[in-house]
Amino acid sequence: MATAKFRNCQICGKVFQSINRAKICDSCKAKQAELEQKAIDYVRDHPKSTIPETAEATGVSEKIIMRLIDEGRFEEVGVAITYQCAKCGAPIVTGKYCQKCKESLNKTLQETKKNILKQASAAPKSPGGGAHSSGMKKD
Repeated sequence: MATAKFRNCQICGKVFQSINRAKICDSCKAKQAELEQKAIDYVRDHPKSTIPETAEATGVSEKIIMRLIDEGRFEEVGVAITYQCAKCGAPIVTGKYCQKCKESLNKTLQETKKNILKQASAAPKSPGGGAHSSGMKKD
């Protein structure tokens, strides 16, 4: 059974009864849904549009458009929006990085992991010194 408590809407600040941890009131949720649909419709009609173009044409903030992308909402309705790879700026339609940058980041991560493991295995062990040993004799 859903629990309800009172909280302030993150958009308008109005106090509302939050069901299932809702963060915005029903009124703002309806406005948000309208904006989301407006953005989706625009991208469907303008398939090569970018985030800034979509935001300017619809009045929907880039933050909302990015959230829709992250949630896969454009893909759900069979449309794609182009935006820049976070690393190199290449045009992409999903994720944060292009394939080339993903591969580069993965390679760097694997090399770093390998180096850390190599250093850990090559580190000298102190004789008789466990994690709790202070190296001092007890009286």
